[in-house]
Amino acid sequence: MLMIKKTLISIRELRNLVKVNDNFIIIDCTADLIDKKYGSKKFAESSIPTAVYLDLEKVLSRNSYGIKGRHPLPMLPKFLFWLKSHNINNKTSIIAYDRNYNLYSSRLWWYLKKIGHNKVYVLDGGLDAWERNKFHIKKNYIKKYSKQKFCKRISKFKEFSTKFIEFNLKTKKFLLIDARNNDRFNGLNENIDKIAGRIPFSINRFFLKNIDDNGLFKSSQKLSQEFRLLIKNNSPSKIIHQCGSGISACHNLLAMEHANLLGSSVYIGSWSEWIQEKREIIS
Repeated sequence: MLMIKKTLISIRELRNLVKVNDNFIIIDCTADLIDKKYGSKKFAESSIPTAVYLDLEKVLSRNSYGIKGRHPLPMLPKFLFWLKSHNINNKTSIIAYDRNYNLYSSRLWWYLKKIGHNKVYVLDGGLDAWERNKFHIKKNYIKKYSKQKFCKRISKFKEFSTKFIEFNLKTKKFLLIDARNNDRFNGLNENIDKIAGRIPFSINRFFLKNIDDNGLFKSSQKLSQEFRLLIKNNSPSKIIHQCGSGISACHNLLAMEHANLLGSSVYIGSWSEWIQEKREIIS
């Protein structure tokens, strides 16, 4: 049985998991915010054997025509149906990865945690790490488990609405951390959303700062040091992560959890929802 009480799983741990033949599934979350077909094309070219592909646009978010931002959360029944169709139940260990520094697999990790599934891990280093340490997975290694219903459970992982963020501009009880790159945060180079700028009183931590030179997450100790310096005296439970559309925000949250700074939350609508109405911005 997989007994990893943490956010990440290494290539070596995945290799051991295959050997013990646990009830698990590997999910490829590769995507691109501009090219909607990038993920499926790349998955067809190469992937970890036995992995299944999860589409960011069709499965991990829903089309809201921009009202709720570019990537609002999926309708839960539809997402649960996808899990069931891939024989995933509450006992299944889920290993998520991508080709994008675990940007999109972090979103899947967070959403599964949000609906109460604790047996989910992000493959540290993603496909690049697997290819550097390549090993073979035979299809007959994977046991066939009888289909069971996946049930939503109570979770500590929270998301906040735009109304709450607006209210927080007055109370300032929560610290908002923006995971976009510095140019987009400062309104200098907006290549995705129609309006450039940032939410007032937010601070910036580009999600790629969580990654080391080898494409792996920095150590929990290093991340703890960096985030504590960033959030100062704020409790992790008073941190809300945001970005362009609630994706790289999950990467920062995962990094904090990996650093044992537990209890932060996400504003899923993020900048792309914030700008839908005439709300206060800094540009």
